[in-house]
Amino acid sequence: MFLSSVLDLELPGDSPWAVIDSLAGMLGPCLSAASRVPQSSCVQLAAASLSSSIRQCYAIATGDDHSVASNVRDYIHTNRLPRRFQPCGVDWTELRVAARDAFLYGRSADGRRPVEQSRIFVAGPTVPAGDRCGGRESARAAKVRG
Repeated sequence: MFLSSVLDLELPGDSPWAVIDSLAGMLGPCLSAASRVPQSSCVQLAAASLSSSIRQCYAIATGDDHSVASNVRDYIHTNRLPRRFQPCGVDWTELRVAARDAFLYGRSADGRRPVEQSRIFVAGPTVPAGDRCGGRESARAAKVRG
């Protein structure tokens, strides 16, 4: 993970920090060494899971950390939840659950059903049938413009 910089993770287009946002959610709070260093910390567990998933997805040999680092952006970007299941907020616990669900969702068809059910349950009946965040944002934008 330390071989990737923030600039390597930026995406072209409307949401350049989408991968960085997902990665920050996976890692959780990591401002102190005590929250990063222990093997049982959220940061270490997330990094190990991400590294293992990238190695498996791209058939990268053990010890080839440069190849893992060069594939972080593409792996996170292609294995994100569909837009309607992505969190609208930036709370780290919500982002962490979304990252976990993205791993499960992308792993197999068997993992998709429970993720879809939990995401729909969390959204609740008050969310419009369309795009969760985009629907609300576009309505706000329409009020501002009109």
